[in-house]
Amino acid sequence: MSVRWSDLSPAEREVLEERFHVAANVESALAEADAGRDRAQDEQSVSLSLLQRYATLGDMELSSMQWESVSRNPRLGEALDRFLSRASVAYFPRLVAASSGEEYERRGEGFSLRLLP
Repeated sequence: MSVRWSDLSPAEREVLEERFHVAANVESALAEADAGRDRAQDEQSVSLSLLQRYATLGDMELSSMQWESVSRNPRLGEALDRFLSRASVAYFPRLVAASSGEEYERRGEGFSLRLLP
């Protein structure tokens, strides 16, 4: 059965509007709860072994939440820097420190790396 909005009395319209607001608030609260749960899971999923795998194998990406977690946790940030410095042929902080200009270029056996601003 369908009813037109214009056929409803002012009291019925008020009841329906209130129900729509309640439903919208519940939906918003559930979405926020889901986002909070996803964020907590991402933060919990950042382990030293995950960071080592990211730095050494390069077969996966970290999510934005995991990057935020690494940036907020000095222990994880230092560990990632350490893993990258040991595993990478060219690690940006070292590359910049060893550079003398706007263009960063390094060559090695079988590769040439050039970073432009």
